[in-house]
Amino acid sequence: MATWLNDPIELFLSGIVGTSLTVTVSNPSVGVVVVYDPFLGGWQPGWNGGFTGLGDGDIAVSITTIPALASGAWTVIVSATAYGGALGGGSWSFALATFAIVTAYQTSLNTVDVTFDAEPKHLDPVDPTDGTNRTNFVIAGPVAPYPERLLQVVTYEGDNTLRLWFDGELVPGEIYIITLSGIESVGGTPLTGLGVFAFLAFGAADVPVPLELETLDAYDIRNPLADRDAPTGAALGQVVLDETGDIDVEARRRYLRKRIFRRLGTRKGAMLHLSDYGLEIDSKRLLKAAELRKLQADAETQIKKEPGVRAVRVSVRQIQPGLVYLKIKVRDKFGSLDIEGAFGGDE
Repeated sequence: MATWLNDPIELFLSGIVGTSLTVTVSNPSVGVVVVYDPFLGGWQPGWNGGFTGLGDGDIAVSITTIPALASGAWTVIVSATAYGGALGGGSWSFALATFAIVTAYQTSLNTVDVTFDAEPKHLDPVDPTDGTNRTNFVIAGPVAPYPERLLQVVTYEGDNTLRLWFDGELVPGEIYIITLSGIESVGGTPLTGLGVFAFLAFGAADVPVPLELETLDAYDIRNPLADRDAPTGAALGQVVLDETGDIDVEARRRYLRKRIFRRLGTRKGAMLHLSDYGLEIDSKRLLKAAELRKLQADAETQIKKEPGVRAVRVSVRQIQPGLVYLKIKVRDKFGSLDIEGAFGGDE
């Protein structure tokens, strides 16, 4: 179904008692489309609406359902006729919300940017309507002996742009065709334009852009701060030994979770060399709504400073003075990560 901006779209006509009505819509790129005609069976497939008598010869005409139409501005025309003669009518306009590809081009030896006319969903790579879900892209490129390039990850780069990261250099001088499907805008509008684009891969003297600037093997001593990351029977915050008796390490997701817990559980200003590290939670009183929003924004800002974090959303509620409960959704290069827990201020 198409998405329209006036819901429902409605028009009032006067002095047309005893007449028959026809409804048409028109768009410069499509022409005239019949919506309702009593001689064609009433409302046409995909359309629905109604006519309501208001007395004194007045009538309200409404359209409540429309099929998929071309995007842009449409004009609705309602005509009243009797005995073969026109009695007049009226018209009004509506616009369809759009979500279409504006540009698509190669940005490095192994990346391609796709820009839309609205912001695509980009927070949950397992959501079938999310732009960062790799399964929404099908890539057709050159055949053997050239290597088949696989789409590793899709990231959101801001300005309505998704970046496609491939596992290696695209073959210079060869044509690649990428087909998109299933993606929606953050407003829930599906793709309204062509979801296919092609480009000619270029060659360059530089090297492929790295997927991440941070070191992939970053790790820390394993002293987990979350129950899910601790071995059975291990106390939180205590050093964990591996099967050889040596100090174990933690990396990737477990390390990211620990860094987030550590940052949010630290009182801001507690570290002299990192004055902006941590959260400041008033421990003496219940926080006002504006203060909770400020705390929410500060928590998101803090988490974004952790290496590897690409996007974050935080919700916050206060349990008691000095204690808040945070629900956190983080996106890194491996996908989405959910974290939640209680965090307290000064005693």
